[in-house]
Amino acid sequence: MRDALAHSAGRAGRRDVGFRRIAARLVLAATCAVSAWAVAAPIEVRSITINTPDGAAVGFLGTVDLRAAEVVVTGPLSNSEGFPAKATAAIEDTKTFAEREKTQLAVNANFFGWLGKKTNGEPAEVLGACISNGVVVSPARVHENKPDPAIAFFADPAGGVVARVGRLRNDDLKGALAAVAGIGASGTTSLDGSLLVTDSKNTGDQARVDPDKRHPRTAIGASADGRTAYVVAIDGRSQSSVGVTLPELADYMISIGAANAINLDGGGSTAFIYAPEGESTLLTNKPSDGKFRPVAVNLGFRPRENKGPADAVSKPEAKPAGAGR
Repeated sequence: MRDALAHSAGRAGRRDVGFRRIAARLVLAATCAVSAWAVAAPIEVRSITINTPDGAAVGFLGTVDLRAAEVVVTGPLSNSEGFPAKATAAIEDTKTFAEREKTQLAVNANFFGWLGKKTNGEPAEVLGACISNGVVVSPARVHENKPDPAIAFFADPAGGVVARVGRLRNDDLKGALAAVAGIGASGTTSLDGSLLVTDSKNTGDQARVDPDKRHPRTAIGASADGRTAYVVAIDGRSQSSVGVTLPELADYMISIGAANAINLDGGGSTAFIYAPEGESTLLTNKPSDGKFRPVAVNLGFRPRENKGPADAVSKPEAKPAGAGR
């Protein structure tokens, strides 16, 4: 899933999608198993299991109180010398990002295209909106007047930040402190490229990528008031976890309270890194590549000391363009 523009969803086997969605919903009430690693607000994490018609899909759910959390997004290149002109980021695996930024929770975010080797520090093109500390790393992407699904974080006068989820254009992102995006419509597919969840309705069958296929998935959603974020990573392509379709993932997001949600990059890019407060070990998912893949954009959360309105979101340390080669 490294470059969503190269994917086509396909229609084979869609006749039994309705059955699969109904079957998944029947067991959704019993999908969550609370783990021993859950911590107090503002960031809580638990292990989850979604029982699908093809077997169990396991992963993690992070619930973030945005009134008391700080958002960290991969920053812009500090030096693009020697990189292709369209490079907008230096790739970095989510575990390295999380350890450097001291986040309690971090996941991979935008779809992207590799422009070099698949190792930390190599160039990449971010696909869709990416904003870090108010700085635009990559602008919103629009295809035939359809903006990509995105989530943006704005200063909340009531304290902390508030999330807005939707098909967001550059004008919609003005004033955003942070933002990441999924991938929307393109000339390679007839799919609408919708949100995963739209106004509490399941629109996963038109979301990208490969909505009817089982893959590892990363998703993020927000409550109706925008003050709670729900971050989900589901493993797949293994005996222990079969992965999920996008309609199944949308059903799950609705069940936990997400009024709107988007599908982020998945497959081998799916990463979930949790550092429980006061503990030295990390809790992570099991990436299908066998190791964490360097990606163009990472998204992290950590508690904020200042509980008032956010006037900035912490910016990650800008890395030289050639770092890690």
